[in-house]
Amino acid sequence: MMPKQPPEKIIEQLWLSPVSHDKAEDASQVLDPGELRRYARMQSSTAKQQYLSARWLAKQALSAIDPESTWQLTPEGPPSILKPESNLHISFSHTHSHVAFAISNIGRIGCDIETDRPRKNFLKIAEQFFTETESVYLKTVDTAEAQKCFYQFWTLKEASLKARQLTIAGHLNDTVLIPCENRLHFLQKATDRDSNLHPCYVLYENLHLAIVSERDAQQNRNALHTEENAATDQLPHILVYQGNHFVSSAITLQRLNPLKTDS
Repeated sequence: MMPKQPPEKIIEQLWLSPVSHDKAEDASQVLDPGELRRYARMQSSTAKQQYLSARWLAKQALSAIDPESTWQLTPEGPPSILKPESNLHISFSHTHSHVAFAISNIGRIGCDIETDRPRKNFLKIAEQFFTETESVYLKTVDTAEAQKCFYQFWTLKEASLKARQLTIAGHLNDTVLIPCENRLHFLQKATDRDSNLHPCYVLYENLHLAIVSERDAQQNRNALHTEENAATDQLPHILVYQGNHFVSSAITLQRLNPLKTDS
């Protein structure tokens, strides 16, 4: 079998926008029939605003790649592109205030965003859902640092699950975050030797942003050595909606050191 070759132009992007609270009247202009049916079934006005904003954001992002196409997405469940036929992989995330949409054309991608806010019970949540290594570490640092690390761990774990199309139940600890020598190492339990997760994270204003992309080993070697992408070292590109347009952000993502284990 011939190894997969990366596309001529690599696309790895995260689009970020505030949740709009004034688009309810525009739903029919943003959503296709399947999405409209999903939207109509929602009881919560907050959920409706988030859904509509996320779908609007996705179509803005996809139209920037191909403005001639009419994009149709799965209305619910794991997100994917129904029309047109495409090699793009996508992921959604939202908080109360913001929505995020990630795109990749070299492999599956997952994104997660969380608002940085005080949580009194974050250590108990860590004990319940994190590995012993992670929960013990959170108890060794001061409260402010522990809470920041909690959100960092959570967003990276959830983004990795989305990239691998897995649920939280039974899989949250397939990845382990290991702080060592002022760096955070991302340990992946190997389920597919030809698959690699590439995690990035940043705290942007009051939002914790995590992006995890998945590609096979051959794609990674080829992509890292293409001249066009060497300058950015494969860091995803972030675009932020400000005012009434998108701007290319100067946000610098932190790349984590990926490790792998067979157990």
